[in-house]
Amino acid sequence: MESIEKTTYIRGERNRWASLGSLLTHVGLLLLLLGAVLSGLFSWREELIVQPSRFTPLPYRQDLAIVHEGFTIQRYPDGSAADYLLQVLLLDSNEEVARGVIRVNEPLNHDGVGLYLMGFVRTGERYTVSLLAVRDPGYGPVIMAGMLLLFGMTVSFNFPHSCIYGRTTVEGTLRLAGRADRRAYAFDREFSAIAAELKAKSSPEAVGLNVP
Repeated sequence: MESIEKTTYIRGERNRWASLGSLLTHVGLLLLLLGAVLSGLFSWREELIVQPSRFTPLPYRQDLAIVHEGFTIQRYPDGSAADYLLQVLLLDSNEEVARGVIRVNEPLNHDGVGLYLMGFVRTGERYTVSLLAVRDPGYGPVIMAGMLLLFGMTVSFNFPHSCIYGRTTVEGTLRLAGRADRRAYAFDREFSAIAAELKAKSSPEAVGLNVP
């Protein structure tokens, strides 16, 4: 509400921050494009055959090497496989940087490189394991883009912005104007209801309407 030279201006808004939904959607599209470019230019994947107790360097990262420290198959009481676990040591320039267990769909990650368990072959009492080494710098931006697009479109389509302006003069006349996004389908009905209520409480000529 604001008064200027005996004229009072009022303004009421609903979902005033809804326009940010469109902004977030466009930012999401830009991030999606960025992620696609990064993945197309800088991503790589390589299958590795890792033998027990041997150093296996990564083809695209010769400073990184994997050491197979043991492979275990966990079984249910009926003998069927329950889980597969690969114990690995990761070296960076011959220095230990990570040690852990790689399981199906649970990779070991280091410096943007993910190591995924793909398969195994039994050789005597030990197992030779195949891994998939993946580096995809566009993965993070694409995931962030997806979240922004989902949030932005949800806000844009479900929380449309609408606004009502009012002006009263020293003579007591009230002028109303309304504006809303095209998705605010009920705004005309709500605006008319507000105007009708105001008219019922004042003389008919005291209220003027304008709906852009």
